[in-house]
Amino acid sequence: MSKGLLLKTLALLLISALANGLNLTVPVKADTIVVPDDYFTIQEAIAHAMEGDTVFVKKGTYTVDENTTIVIDKTLSLIGEDPACTLILGANSERYENNIAIRLAAPNITVSGFTIANFVVAIAVANYYAEPYPSDCRIINNNIVNNSDGIRPQRNRLFISENNITKNNVGISGYNRKT
Repeated sequence: MSKGLLLKTLALLLISALANGLNLTVPVKADTIVVPDDYFTIQEAIAHAMEGDTVFVKKGTYTVDENTTIVIDKTLSLIGEDPACTLILGANSERYENNIAIRLAAPNITVSGFTIANFVVAIAVANYYAEPYPSDCRIINNNIVNNSDGIRPQRNRLFISENNITKNNVGISGYNRKT
């Protein structure tokens, strides 16, 4: 091998080694999506959110009908502006006419700042259709009232803090089912 070819090969190897050693990834900044400003419904906002985003829900009443569940299937934070004034209510005035208000179906989800009322289950922490089960989710600073079950975890690591869980048949009902 000639001296010139050897120097060119060594130079290319050196450049390649330096390029591989550099971290050329660009960090992605998490966004905040605002309901009802950016999207009219909470589920629309979640559908358009990316992993790590925050869906911020302004004060108001958000009615969920008996055929709808707010499903969070990616890691994000769902934050209500004020738990006394950011309401997720079942569509019927009679309690237990609705199914599940919010289902957490991914790990590391935070739900905070809501009043959730008039459902069979206010918050279900379960992925009924696939593993892995959601874990390390946080349910913080909510009013969970007038439901059959307040929070229903399914074999999860779960942080529950500073919630008002009252006037439900069962406040927190856990189960660990293996098929």
